[in-house]
Amino acid sequence: MSYYAPKILAVFTFFTAIVNSFSFPILGLITSKFQFIMFTQPFNPDFVKQRNDWLIYWCILCSVIGTFNAIERILIGVCGENLTFNVRG
Repeated sequence: MSYYAPKILAVFTFFTAIVNSFSFPILGLITSKFQFIMFTQPFNPDFVKQRNDWLIYWCILCSVIGTFNAIERILIGVCGENLTFNVRG
């Protein structure tokens, strides 16, 4: 019967929500750094290296955001289904 009271899933859901809440300020930081690099392109001798580095960071962050968002949605769905079954039963 422990399947119907998954307290550990609630902890994982809380953890993924915290990670997701920190992801958007970091996304804003990476986007602003990338825009600044693009604006200073004529004056920056390391333009290509810096552009490539920040694009790699952006791709990594987007994949992390997508992964944690999917995990959070799945966990919320499972916990909500279990809660519904407990309330109705």
